[in-house]
Amino acid sequence: PAAPPQAPDTSEETFRKGYVNKYTIGSMLDELKWVVPNRVMQDMPSIIETDPGRFIDLAAHNILAGFDRESVISRRILVHDIMRNFYQSDVIVITLGLAEGWRDRVSGISVIDAPISLKGCDPDRFELEVASHQDVIDGLENIAALLNQYGRSSWRMIITVSPVPFLASFTGDDVVVANSYSKAVLRSAAEEFVRRHDRVDYFPSYEMAMYSNTEAVWKSDRRHIRRDFVAAIIDHFCRSYIAS
Repeated sequence: PAAPPQAPDTSEETFRKGYVNKYTIGSMLDELKWVVPNRVMQDMPSIIETDPGRFIDLAAHNILAGFDRESVISRRILVHDIMRNFYQSDVIVITLGLAEGWRDRVSGISVIDAPISLKGCDPDRFELEVASHQDVIDGLENIAALLNQYGRSSWRMIITVSPVPFLASFTGDDVVVANSYSKAVLRSAAEEFVRRHDRVDYFPSYEMAMYSNTEAVWKSDRRHIRRDFVAAIIDHFCRSYIAS
């Protein structure tokens, strides 16, 4: 989709890179529950007013567009339109990104941005959540249940784990320790979920990044993957799943 016209400062490239990204299992599940077929949205619980006339969307990256009510609602409608395609898809790819996230105590919504970036919000409104192995399994099972109820009867799923590490952790642990826990939980949950479901497969993009030559994989920040290595992963994915 194109960047919303209400956000002229949001480039197509930026919009495509991150506006609809979901990193935690809770944030994924929230979005998919909101867009089940035939559900009419009477309200938009993720949109809140932080200051008079200033609105944000707890379930989206607010840095990518303006804060007036019409703009925020327009972006939320656009995200809903994108997410509805989930239930019409034959193959769903889910990338597990983070085990650490935040939840809004008022609405129960999983928050995309850290509360410190949500200017105008009461910080006590939010609580840190660190998902366990079982939390991730339960979330994946709930997603599978939604697909069984509303998706195509022939749906298939591919699970991956993002190799991109934390920039910072809110647990108080060293960021390397927190990241190690996060990736271990996500990877082990993915493995168990795949073993439970014949129609689910695991694609090892995480292992490809973590166990290849570091100079070939990582950019200079040692957090993001080089474009040529991303291309190699995608090439391997296509050769594995798409008939030539």
